[in-house]
Amino acid sequence: GKNIKLLNNIDRVGLIHDLFALILAGKEELEKLFYFIEKYYRDEKYSSVLTYIIGKLSIIYLLLKDGKSRKLAIEFSKKALKLVGYEPVEKELVHEAVLRSTALSCLSRLDDKVIQKFSLNKFKNYLIDDRS
Repeated sequence: GKNIKLLNNIDRVGLIHDLFALILAGKEELEKLFYFIEKYYRDEKYSSVLTYIIGKLSIIYLLLKDGKSRKLAIEFSKKALKLVGYEPVEKELVHEAVLRSTALSCLSRLDDKVIQKFSLNKFKNYLIDDRS
């Protein structure tokens, strides 16, 4: 539990990946993945780990259309945007840009009205000035 923070980012992603592989093999239930993410990754701040979590949750939702994966995908995407913001900043790390893109894309696919409005405004501004 508490020791999960002692693992590096790759190992923390690996835990989720391995559990997901066990689920696909029929050796674990999907609810275990949701529990694991909620219990041990709730305070996650590393962009590469958050990107992976959001990606997994959004794919699960797109395949199953279940409420739990949708709820968690939205929660982790909004958390990600609080960390990296809606807009890129000068000299940001590539991991932060990928996290932002993943979170915005996920929320847009899940019909988040705030993100859809934000994206539409960005696109309209781009049509006016492609440097915007």
